[in-house]
Amino acid sequence: MTVLLSHQSYQASSLPQGGQNLWHVTAQIGTNVDVLLGCCMSTGTSILGLQSDLDACCATINANISTLSTNVATDFNGTFTAIAAIPATNFMGTYTAIAGLQSDLDACCTTIITDINTLSTNVTNGFNGTNAAIATSETAINNNTNTNINTLSTNITTDFKGTFTAIAALSTLITTDFNGTFTAIAAINCSGGGGSCDLSGTYTAIAALSALTTQDFNNTMTVLTAQGLCMPITVTGATTISRSGYYCVANNITGLITILGSSVVLDLNNHIVSNIAVGSVAVQPEGVIIKNGYVEPSSGIGINIPNGASALQILDVAILMSGSTTIGVNVVLVTTGFIINNVNVLGLNDPGTGTGFFINHSRGEILNSTCQGCSIGFQTDFGCSSLTLNSCQATLCDTNGFTIAGTDIIVENCISSRNSNNGFSVESIVANDIVFKNCIATGNVLSGFLVNLDDAFCSFFDCFGLHNMTSGFDVSIAIEAGLIKNCVAQYNGDCGFNDNSSSLYQYVANSAEHNGTSPADGITDTNYCLSGVGTAITPPGPQPYYQFPPNITGTGFAPTYWNNITLQ
Repeated sequence: MTVLLSHQSYQASSLPQGGQNLWHVTAQIGTNVDVLLGCCMSTGTSILGLQSDLDACCATINANISTLSTNVATDFNGTFTAIAAIPATNFMGTYTAIAGLQSDLDACCTTIITDINTLSTNVTNGFNGTNAAIATSETAINNNTNTNINTLSTNITTDFKGTFTAIAALSTLITTDFNGTFTAIAAINCSGGGGSCDLSGTYTAIAALSALTTQDFNNTMTVLTAQGLCMPITVTGATTISRSGYYCVANNITGLITILGSSVVLDLNNHIVSNIAVGSVAVQPEGVIIKNGYVEPSSGIGINIPNGASALQILDVAILMSGSTTIGVNVVLVTTGFIINNVNVLGLNDPGTGTGFFINHSRGEILNSTCQGCSIGFQTDFGCSSLTLNSCQATLCDTNGFTIAGTDIIVENCISSRNSNNGFSVESIVANDIVFKNCIATGNVLSGFLVNLDDAFCSFFDCFGLHNMTSGFDVSIAIEAGLIKNCVAQYNGDCGFNDNSSSLYQYVANSAEHNGTSPADGITDTNYCLSGVGTAITPPGPQPYYQFPPNITGTGFAPTYWNNITLQ
């Protein structure tokens, strides 16, 4: 309890009154001091009680705080302790800022999504427009292209029809002129007037005109062929072609196509035809071209020219022989020349049957052509003359790769390999002036090169007989003159060069080594032998190049006319 003393009461009681002395004043002050001390003691006592109450309150508060702190630390791992240290007003600001940022983000996302939707719509519309434009352009291009192609086709058809019309008109005019010419000639009376008529100039002029007309027709067909286009004359099945023109096969055909007309181009157009025949007994066409496709006969002859033709060409054709097919390409009585180029015959029978190329009583060229798996690859008969085989190849044939006869035959740059008989064989009652140049015979069951007639004259230049099972070169039957020059015989099973003591063959600068079964020392091998007996002939002298007169028969079995290089 607090005691307050007012200034007025203190002054009233403390001031001495009249008649009072100083002791009375002093006693009164002491009394007042005692009262004041009592009051202070009571105040101290009250303060001590208040301190005790405060201490108890603080202890209680501290205990509660400790308990709360422990709970918070246990439950939230001190998270709220850190949060509690931050004024609530700061968090409110943070929440306000986050709320504002979220609002801004929401507005931004809404704007972006709106823009993306707008862009997607624009892109879709743009692509739709582009596709529509492309479709429209494609339709226009196709329409224009088809229109142009149809127009071009119509123009080409019209032009060619016009060409053929003009040709037909020219033919009619020429026929009329010739008829008129012969009529005029017939009207001339050469028996009157005591003289004779000299018509040689007229006939010369007529012959020249005929030659010029033929050349013009040939040039016309050459131009037509050079266009490389299939004209409207299409072939869809077995047929007979009797008129000039460019014929194009439109599909595979089972059956025979017969060509009786001149100036005919038959373009197989990469299709397959069973059989093709050119000409007949009564008709020998001129200027026929067969090209660009496949012939697959199962019987008979693939391409047959049995009765003659002129200016014949067979180009870029493959022939597959099967069944009872006898010949791939048969050319008979084509005496004015033919060309067979890049024609490949494949025999599908096992063992091989038929002849790949059979040429009889004809002249011409076979170039860059092959035969595999037939009975005979290439065969020329005795009636052939002025015939060339260049860059041709025969392999895996059941007899000979090349069987050659005729007059003035050149076999050049050809290869004959792995055939069951001979690589190149000359066999006929007529075989004169047959020349082999730069040819190779290898891996054949019998000889590489064989002259199988006693009266055949053959020449061999720069040829190779390699790895054949008997001889590289065998002229042991021949008795006529012949020549073997710059040729090589190696690794053949019997002899390198097989001759007989009566032949008139000359040998110039040839080489032979490692032939026969004796040691391969280049001297004791059967490189040069007689009549296939395998007896080694040792060239006399140590020189690698021997100069002995040809055509002189030595004593015993050894001829002395070998003029060869023996490789040591």
